[in-house]
Amino acid sequence: MRRFDSATLLFLVACSGGEIDVGGPCQWTCPTLPVTAVCVGDPVLDTGASGCDVGDALPGVFLADCCGRLTSMADLVCRHRALVIELGAGWCQECREQAPTQVAWHSEYAGQGLGVVTVLKETDTAGAPANREFCACWGEDYAVPYSLLIDPADELTTRCAPALPTTLVVDANGRIVSKVVGGDVAEIEASFQEVLEGSRR
Repeated sequence: MRRFDSATLLFLVACSGGEIDVGGPCQWTCPTLPVTAVCVGDPVLDTGASGCDVGDALPGVFLADCCGRLTSMADLVCRHRALVIELGAGWCQECREQAPTQVAWHSEYAGQGLGVVTVLKETDTAGAPANREFCACWGEDYAVPYSLLIDPADELTTRCAPALPTTLVVDANGRIVSKVVGGDVAEIEASFQEVLEGSRR
């Protein structure tokens, strides 16, 4: 387990860069990330190879976004009171069906401290690793306003997802409070609403 101190997190945020056009066939621009952040909680993430279940610390891995910028899970946790992480792929129909709902969650709850991130493992073809162009096309297809990450090397997906989609809800301390396999959006929403409510007490 590793505790990410504020200096480390500010370094990670500063290295994340600003708005970048991905290029390629799809017109989608990676969201601008702020250059500073104040941690909402005290995230302690798992840098070992242990589990990824309810009650565990979120794995402290780094994944690239559509623009090739490395993004740390610690940074994403740090920014939000609750974080929804969708693990999916292009060939996964339920993943695609959930995408508009996730965009709606971002629109409705971002002001309350909710973060949403989609992690794509593969393209529309099973076994074909997700790449930056596919990532950008996903962003364009669903008008995604938040970070899209790719996981072609299976840093996170295989460890945390017994099937796709799998959705994790993580609190401000980096603890997994809910793990939903499949497309039960009502269960996911109830879980992050509970975390947001608890963070206001």
